[in-house]
Amino acid sequence: MKFLLTILTVLTLVACSDNTVPEEEMIELTIEELSVFDGTNGKKAYIAVDGYIYDVTNDPYWRDGIHQGMFQAGQDLSDEILSSPHGKSYLDRVPKIGRLIETPVKDMLSTIASIDGYQSLASLVYSGQISIDFSTYDNLTIFLPSLEAFELTNGFEIPDNFDPNEGFDQLLGDIDLFDVLRYHMVEQTLLLEALRTGSSQIETTTGEFLTITVDGDDVFVNDVLIVESDIIAENGVVHILDGVLVPPSFDLSVTVTFKGLNNKIITTETLEIGDTFTFPTPPSEGGYRFISWDSDITTISEDITITAIYEMIYMTLEELSQYDGQDGANAYIAYNGVVYDVTGNPNWPNGVHRGTFYAGQDITELFQASGAPHGASNITNLPIVAFLQTS
Repeated sequence: MKFLLTILTVLTLVACSDNTVPEEEMIELTIEELSVFDGTNGKKAYIAVDGYIYDVTNDPYWRDGIHQGMFQAGQDLSDEILSSPHGKSYLDRVPKIGRLIETPVKDMLSTIASIDGYQSLASLVYSGQISIDFSTYDNLTIFLPSLEAFELTNGFEIPDNFDPNEGFDQLLGDIDLFDVLRYHMVEQTLLLEALRTGSSQIETTTGEFLTITVDGDDVFVNDVLIVESDIIAENGVVHILDGVLVPPSFDLSVTVTFKGLNNKIITTETLEIGDTFTFPTPPSEGGYRFISWDSDITTISEDITITAIYEMIYMTLEELSQYDGQDGANAYIAYNGVVYDVTGNPNWPNGVHRGTFYAGQDITELFQASGAPHGASNITNLPIVAFLQTS
């Protein structure tokens, strides 16, 4: 019996020693790399405790990488294991396979380059097209703007063929990315918790200020939500926004010019991007009928000219004949294809001029043959009502 107990003890010790990989053969994972091994979808299940990594893949208490419905593999559970019923003694039954190492901290530019979607922005800095040297700052917080937001935010003139998937370099020449990015930078290292509990106003590297607001768990910068936070770099931290911050120094004023017939300016208004406006009353134009404006936009995003559209009013000779000035009728005459109103004109009483010219008619030939002493100006200065339709 004593011999049997000795054999069992030896076997147990051997089994325990087989659970530990030799130090020189241990794998090394960062906390980010460890998170991949969460036991889901057939993946290995690893946990970390006190700097070591344990393989719980085949442990019946970690089915699919979950223990007691509370703990998920792929995490550092150093604190959580202290409150478990078995404590650290549990670890003797699972293989110790590696060490948890600190995530190497990168310089600020490399950190930005490692974030999905911001490689093109980093390349502009690397190439000198955006002349910012992040290494000159001892402490720095950068709020990375969303590229998609440039297209939707008032204050930026975006190329017509802009595609957010093609990178920040599309904006060069249209947007001063240097000034925009500097407005997204604060010369302090401010983690999310510091933003949540600290000053509501923080100064940017442009000397302008950002406003920090908190709503529940959400933190906003100038009303733009922080969607990813606390990405650590050597000399600071990066937060990602779901929008873009427009520097106050940007000139957001825009002009809407309303034009009428023959490009005559009706009125000009200076507004700010995003403002709405109302259309003026189109001026009456003799011989023309207002149809519409050539744009129905009411919210302005850039300088714009809106032109009134008119159509010519035509009158046949038969229609003209009804306006002879008799019996209270209006008195119209036609001259060189234009219909003029002589109603109430003292030189055309009851639609007759000097007993020679009669309203309701085309007087072009008769007038020219008469050698009128005052010339055509007496007619062409009259109010226009229509144009003569000759066919």
